[in-house]
Amino acid sequence: MEKCINEVFKDFDVNSNIAKAQIENINLYKKQNKLQIDIMSDKPITIDEIGNFENYLQNKFKINKALTNIKYSDVEIEPNISENWKNIVSYITQKEPFSKALLTNSTIKIDNKNVDVNLKIKGAEFLNNKKFDKGLEHLFSNIYNDQFQVKINDDLEENYYENFEKNMLEEEKRAIIANENARKARNCCSRCRNRTINCC
Repeated sequence: MEKCINEVFKDFDVNSNIAKAQIENINLYKKQNKLQIDIMSDKPITIDEIGNFENYLQNKFKINKALTNIKYSDVEIEPNISENWKNIVSYITQKEPFSKALLTNSTIKIDNKNVDVNLKIKGAEFLNNKKFDKGLEHLFSNIYNDQFQVKINDDLEENYYENFEKNMLEEEKRAIIANENARKARNCCSRCRNRTINCC
């Protein structure tokens, strides 16, 4: 007989829909140090609930990653992807920290079941190579009980490369000045210690 999450994980003390979902299967992948759990729910489950449960599993079992696959039993969920995008990005970047810089200021455009993720800094090719589009499609299925097609695009401002180069030059100048100031401070303190000059 299938049991609910709060029956199997009694110390998962959260009053949420995910706690009442039924567990269908649990797989531990030792080489990857990853736990995957398949559940069935008759109520909508939010991205925050998924994140809280997966964090609980990671802390409880000391694993690198926990993944939740959700199937729904006759549940219709409003696909409020646009309104929920910041929470979705927060969940993804917690799982994959290297994606934070690329996704933080991203925007989305939805046309029926097609979702365009538009990046404000260059990185679409990188994320597509990492199969982030497929990962988002799976995540949307988990949250909204529906299938979407995701496309990740670079949506750069017209003067993006000019500003990028300018920012890089400014960062380089700041680094040179900081190194020069640090060198002067070391020399200053050295002269003070040798009592050749009282400069500090």
